[in-house]
Amino acid sequence: MKQNICELDTMIFFREALEAHEFMLLPVMASAVVECRTADKELKTLNEDGEIGLARLFSIWANMMCAPGAATIVGCRPITMLSEILAQVHAYLTVHPLYDPEGLALYVELHHMMDAILMGDWFE
Repeated sequence: MKQNICELDTMIFFREALEAHEFMLLPVMASAVVECRTADKELKTLNEDGEIGLARLFSIWANMMCAPGAATIVGCRPITMLSEILAQVHAYLTVHPLYDPEGLALYVELHHMMDAILMGDWFE
């Protein structure tokens, strides 16, 4: 008996892609947090890409958290703020993985940003 094509689980590929990106992102993000903290200890500063990336990460973090506790990181060096926001986004995604198309897009965007951090593209 043939199965009706409408009854097939067509989202299986999406779920596999989502899980793969989540699995790849979290360790890379943890490494990026360490890289930011090392750059902070070396008194490096953010270049223009780093400042734009920090603004985007802050926007992502604020949307995830509705900005509770934002005052706890305001008033520090931008690179310190970057490492703190990265750590908080990492912690949030560890506890609350994303399961929708927007989540997949966010995982891909964050992975791209983490690669740039790890290559030192955001620091002077």
